[in-house]
Amino acid sequence: MLRRFLVIAIAIPSVGCGATLIQSAGANGSPYAPLDDGRRTGLVKYQIDDGDYFIRRRREDAYKKMYQSCSGPYLIVAEGPRVENGRVVTTVTETSSATAAQSGTPSKNAGGKSAPESRDTTSVMVERKTETTQAVVEEHWWYVQYRCATSADTLRG
Repeated sequence: MLRRFLVIAIAIPSVGCGATLIQSAGANGSPYAPLDDGRRTGLVKYQIDDGDYFIRRRREDAYKKMYQSCSGPYLIVAEGPRVENGRVVTTVTETSSATAAQSGTPSKNAGGKSAPESRDTTSVMVERKTETTQAVVEEHWWYVQYRCATSADTLRG
């Protein structure tokens, strides 16, 4: 049981822990492409809202995607943060409570002892409260622009 919990606890945070390749760098192989198509830059982004461990994993995934896109070495041209997704998130919270009251008038029976009245009245009050909250959620991303390395670049390095 504990082992399953640990597997789930480790797997859940790793969802969405990758980089996104927005535009691949290098030549696309089209016979109709321009002569400078091989010098085209690519763009990768990854989210930076979590802890250092997740940011390092996402950056490593970005490195992998850039390397695969270029089928080898690449150079980072520019990089930096950007805020995205200024979206409104609505949260609805419902609470309810119930109150019950019972009333009746005791009556005396033939022996002089009091006995409950045969007709009791019960009233129930239910209160339901709904609260709606809206917040703007912003996500912070790191963008990396890169280009594939040429033979001239690898000779210099």
